[in-house]
Amino acid sequence: MYKWLIIGGGIQGSTLAVHLVKSGKVPIQDLAVIDPHEQPLECWKRNTARIRMNDLRSPSVHHMDTEPFSLQYSS
Repeated sequence: MYKWLIIGGGIQGSTLAVHLVKSGKVPIQDLAVIDPHEQPLECWKRNTARIRMNDLRSPSVHHMDTEPFSLQYSS
Protein backbone atom coordinates (compact mmCIF):
# COMPACT_ATOMS: atom_id res chain seq x y z
CA MET A 1 0.00 0.00 0.00
CA TYR A 2 1.26 3.46 -0.89
CA LYS A 3 1.43 6.20 1.73
CA TRP A 4 1.70 8.96 -0.90
CA LEU A 5 -0.35 9.30 -4.08
CA ILE A 6 0.30 12.00 -6.67
CA ILE A 7 -2.37 12.49 -9.28
CA GLY A 8 -0.84 13.59 -12.57
CA GLY A 9 2.57 12.90 -14.06
CA GLY A 10 2.97 16.33 -15.61
CA ILE A 11 5.53 18.97 -14.66
CA GLN A 12 4.10 19.66 -11.18
CA GLY A 13 3.42 16.03 -10.25
CA SER A 14 6.81 14.86 -11.50
CA THR A 15 8.62 17.69 -9.73
CA LEU A 16 6.83 16.87 -6.47
CA ALA A 17 7.68 13.17 -6.78
CA VAL A 18 11.36 13.92 -7.48
CA HIS A 19 11.52 16.31 -4.53
CA LEU A 20 9.89 13.91 -2.07
CA VAL A 21 12.15 11.01 -3.01
CA LYS A 22 15.46 12.87 -3.49
CA SER A 23 15.05 14.85 -0.28
CA GLY A 24 14.65 11.59 1.62
CA LYS A 25 11.21 12.52 2.93
CA VAL A 26 9.42 9.63 1.20
CA PRO A 27 10.84 6.22 0.27
CA ILE A 28 10.14 5.48 -3.39
CA GLN A 29 8.21 2.32 -2.50
CA ASP A 30 5.71 4.49 -0.54
CA LEU A 31 4.98 6.75 -3.53
CA ALA A 32 2.75 6.29 -6.56
CA VAL A 33 2.08 8.69 -9.42
CA ILE A 34 -1.05 7.98 -11.42
CA ASP A 35 -1.59 9.44 -14.85
CA PRO A 36 -3.64 8.32 -17.86
CA HIS A 37 -0.59 8.47 -20.14
CA GLU A 38 2.10 5.83 -20.61
CA GLN A 39 5.08 8.02 -19.72
CA PRO A 40 5.63 10.90 -17.29
CA LEU A 41 5.57 14.31 -18.97
CA GLU A 42 3.95 12.81 -22.07
CA CYS A 43 1.63 15.77 -22.72
CA TRP A 44 4.43 18.27 -22.18
CA LYS A 45 6.72 16.41 -24.58
CA ARG A 46 3.97 16.12 -27.20
CA ASN A 47 3.03 19.80 -26.94
CA THR A 48 6.61 21.07 -27.08
CA ALA A 49 7.31 18.81 -30.08
CA ARG A 50 4.17 20.11 -31.79
CA ILE A 51 5.46 23.68 -31.66
CA ARG A 52 9.05 22.54 -32.36
CA MET A 53 10.37 23.89 -29.08
CA ASN A 54 13.91 22.48 -28.96
CA ASP A 55 15.14 24.25 -25.85
CA LEU A 56 13.58 25.23 -22.56
CA ARG A 57 14.77 28.73 -21.82
CA SER A 58 14.46 29.10 -18.07
CA PRO A 59 16.99 30.23 -15.49
CA SER A 60 19.33 27.36 -14.66
CA VAL A 61 17.94 26.98 -11.13
CA HIS A 62 14.40 26.22 -12.37
CA HIS A 63 14.25 22.50 -13.08
CA MET A 64 13.04 19.26 -11.54
CA ASP A 65 16.06 18.32 -9.41
CA THR A 66 16.26 19.16 -5.70
CA GLU A 67 19.66 20.85 -6.08
CA PRO A 68 19.26 24.29 -7.70
CA PHE A 69 22.63 24.22 -9.48
CA SER A 70 22.71 20.53 -10.51
CA LEU A 71 22.43 21.44 -14.21
CA GLN A 72 25.62 23.48 -14.15
CA TYR A 73 28.85 21.73 -15.04
CA SER A 74 31.59 21.55 -12.45
CA SER A 75 35.16 22.17 -13.53
